[in-house]
Amino acid sequence: MDRIVNQELARPRFTMWLLGIFAGAALLLAAVGIYGVIAYSVVRRTREIGIRMALGARQSSVLGMVAGKALALAAAGVVLGTIGHWL
Repeated sequence: MDRIVNQELARPRFTMWLLGIFAGAALLLAAVGIYGVIAYSVVRRTREIGIRMALGARQSSVLGMVAGKALALAAAGVVLGTIGHWL
């Protein structure tokens, strides 16, 4: 009986394993993409960040500025992705 159950579940088990691998790869690619966009944004604003720090801005306010921009980009991506999904 165990052999029959294992034979019947082999294909769905393999499909779920493969789906998990692809989901992990998609998550990794998304994380790398988000990191790249944030890094590019910071590199483009390095001079501005330096001037703000030289004029006395706290590190937390500069970090909040960068994080706010990242969250705005992520929110825009979620909205566009949702719209694209429904079209």
